Amino acid sequence: QSLWEKCGGKADRIKKQLASLKPEDLRKMREELVAGTKQLKFEQLAKKFLETGIDWFVEEMRPVDAEELHRERIKQLDDLRQAHQDAVEG
Repeated sequence: QSLWEKCGGKADRIKKQLASLKPEDLRKMREELVAGTKQLKFEQLAKKFLETGIDWFVEEMRPVDAEELHRERIKQLDDLRQAHQDAVEG
């Protein structure tokens, strides 16, 4: 049974439960969560969060994804610079 289920989805009860745990227990829970979600794509993970009513999560970029995003942004910047130069010269 998940912590969410044990606490009936009530935030106050979840906070009290987490506050009563030892740091080692929290680390173990975090490791289990990370291991369980590592293979999911962001969209899959976001869907799981939204299904349980969690809509306040932040995406952490994986290095491979971050590199691809960086390349895309560089290309967009180059395209914008070229469009600007064409407009100025045009």
